[in-house]
Amino acid sequence: MKEKRYFNVRLEFDKRKLEQTIENAIKEGTVGYVCSVESNNLTVANNNSEFLNVLNGALVNNCDGSVLAKILGYIHHEPLESYIGADIFIKYVRMCQYRQFFLGNTQEVLSGLKDNLSKIDPEIKNMRFETLPFRKVDEFDYQGIAQMINEDGPDIIWVSLGAPKQEMFMNRLQPYLHRGVMFGFGAIFNFNAGVGNVRRAPNWMLKLKLEWLHRAFEDPKKNVPRYWNFIKTLPRLIKEEIREKLGLVASAGVSYNKFLAKIASDYRKPDGLFVIHPRKAAAFIARLPIEVFWGIGKVTAHKMHALGIHNGAQLRNCSLEFLNRNFGKAGQLYYDFSHGVDLRPVEVVRIRKSVGCENTFEKDLTTHTALIIELWHVADELIRRLGKAGFKGHTLTLKIKFHDFTQKTRSISVGHELYTMKEILPLAKQLLAGLQLTHYRIRLMGLTVSNPVSSPDDPEQGIPTQLEINF
Repeated sequence: MKEKRYFNVRLEFDKRKLEQTIENAIKEGTVGYVCSVESNNLTVANNNSEFLNVLNGALVNNCDGSVLAKILGYIHHEPLESYIGADIFIKYVRMCQYRQFFLGNTQEVLSGLKDNLSKIDPEIKNMRFETLPFRKVDEFDYQGIAQMINEDGPDIIWVSLGAPKQEMFMNRLQPYLHRGVMFGFGAIFNFNAGVGNVRRAPNWMLKLKLEWLHRAFEDPKKNVPRYWNFIKTLPRLIKEEIREKLGLVASAGVSYNKFLAKIASDYRKPDGLFVIHPRKAAAFIARLPIEVFWGIGKVTAHKMHALGIHNGAQLRNCSLEFLNRNFGKAGQLYYDFSHGVDLRPVEVVRIRKSVGCENTFEKDLTTHTALIIELWHVADELIRRLGKAGFKGHTLTLKIKFHDFTQKTRSISVGHELYTMKEILPLAKQLLAGLQLTHYRIRLMGLTVSNPVSSPDDPEQGIPTQLEINF
């Protein structure tokens, strides 16, 4: 059976299985290490094959990021939860049943840590707390360090060197140890020592899963660049994860607001990745044709052209008063977009109202036969997705995009549920015929089922038999 990985890394989201793996290793005297995987070392791992092998060589890895767990949960349709390294640490301290060895950090931190942990488990005052010299990973005396640990014979070895250094350290130390499970949990020594400026987030932030935000404010010089590197790497990882797990091609866009991220995602379809950096956003917007701005359709674009507005730079030069006078309430939206502002919230949880799929072709379709073949393939994929989502609807929509990026849609609603090829394909052919295409070059085709089965709370959710046409 193929080993399950998330963003190319072995992660265990089941707390019971993770703890059982650790405790079995301790009981059997197995040597191994545990990595707490969060945005930083995940980014490093996916840009450094050696470090990726280190993480995947671990006994087990926990996911130390609530945002990371949520993203993966959306992709895999699983209720994935993070298990924070700091929580694992304090859990094993409070168990008061294992001999532990504390390795790394400064003498001041180790002294404070020993005093505080001894209040939880008095036996800890008799356990070893050892600093390590400041040097590169390749320069440690691993045999000497292992000899010191082997003489003590601990069940658990806590390592605090900071990621990714501590993970590399544990990997290289492992061959020299006789027994013991190592944990590379970085800042946990500082969190529990009561000295220095490094503190864990307050309880209200922990409950809201905002510890990452606390760390950004606590040490912005170190953490903000790490988060930005993760944000830049994340779209590529999501694309790869979707391709690997679902067999689908996806485009991805990254920026600091919803408007720009959407434009970025469209920029290199069907299988591209584009990042709009905040410092480059103004220049990027200035070059955009106003047709690609959200909320500007053909009629509005024509009106803007008549007013001498053809791109983002010209739109930006318009006053708010001018835009409000000519476009009403939408004037504020156009003004904000031209200045790189979009305050619309990103909806992370939505009630499913439709299921659809699209296929962008490598070569434009120019024959009726090719259209029918591709229509069948799109319908087949749609049915697969409907089954997976457990979704049934009453409305089928066909979307066609041409080589010049113009598009047409057709929709039809029926009185029965749509979820099988027998119901969907004839309707799709009917919608396609309704387009009355002659000479054409088609770049994209999509099908969507919407108008879900009405619920008791929504008895009037209709099942009309009206044909809707949108150009």
